Amino acid sequence: MDERNPSWQSSSGGFETPPQRGQDNLSDEARERAKKLGSSAMHKAAGIADSKKHDIASGLRAIAEHLEEASQEEQVDERIESLSSMAAGWVRSASDMLESRSADELIERVQHEMRAHPGFSMAGFFALGFLGARLLRE
Repeated sequence: MDERNPSWQSSSGGFETPPQRGQDNLSDEARERAKKLGSSAMHKAAGIADSKKHDIASGLRAIAEHLEEASQEEQVDERIESLSSMAAGWVRSASDMLESRSADELIERVQHEMRAHPGFSMAGFFALGFLGARLLRE
């Protein structure tokens, strides 16, 4: 190697960025720390969710009951009655699943379903939000 032309100097006379050996180790370390923090946050959230599962399931059952009541009102359109009844069944199923599984199992299940059916998941969240807003408005 020529001392006048270090390896990071290009043959055209310009300079390239010299290699930085410590940067790869720093980025690997940063990734590992981020993974550990994410994992720690997930475990804390799962612990909180496990402690609140019963309250959440009770709230979901109450929502299902409100949806069923809304679908049985006389002045309700037939389509809204059908949607409310279907949503009540989904909410009741979610309540049952919440009570029978751990928070880690629930998180894993939700991640799997959202990856498998992203469009359906978004549509479901939109429908639940719409029905929830309708119930709160009444």
